[in-house]
Amino acid sequence: MAVVNVGGKINLALSVPNLDNKYGPYTSVQEAWDILGPDNLDVLAIGLTVGIQPTPTSPITEYWFRSGCSSVNDLVPKASGGQGTSDYIDLVNKPSINNVELIGQKSLEDLGINMDSKQDALVSGTNIKTINNQSILGEGNLDIGGDIEGDKNYVFKQNVASDVWVIRHDLNKYPSVTVIDSSGGEVYGQVTYDNLNQVTITFKAGFKGSATLN
Repeated sequence: MAVVNVGGKINLALSVPNLDNKYGPYTSVQEAWDILGPDNLDVLAIGLTVGIQPTPTSPITEYWFRSGCSSVNDLVPKASGGQGTSDYIDLVNKPSINNVELIGQKSLEDLGINMDSKQDALVSGTNIKTINNQSILGEGNLDIGGDIEGDKNYVFKQNVASDVWVIRHDLNKYPSVTVIDSSGGEVYGQVTYDNLNQVTITFKAGFKGSATLN
């Protein structure tokens, strides 16, 4: 491999463009710090690798020169295998939110998150509608009543035999009326619409049964 000598040291980054900025070897970590520390290096980037070789015959040990280094103690050996590391700070591809790298303490403002635009808490009848005055929030099924087409109806039970049935239905209309006696037969009577919400049915004789208003 061709190498370039820089100030008595070998800079592999200059000879092999695809390598991650490898500098050295240096005889000690302190020497590497003195030469490549933040005060002497224009660009300090995560992934900068420093080779340490105490003697010409010693094996070369690689150290990380991490972004944010403040002292020689911040130089740490690279994990076995070259590029692996168990230190989150040493990771090259850290996760981010809104292109802000997740390292150190970050506020919502730092992460570009505006809580003013968040969804307000849902309050039935305030910022979410109700159906037939029933809240649609919560679990379970909401029975809105009526037939498939949504028309209103009302079933009245006459539990005491009578020849006059007064039915308050609150349908706000003049509904059709079907009367069934207790034996299941249909019975006809005189229907009087008292108003949009009440009818009176008069029969020739009293009986019990039900009336369906639709």
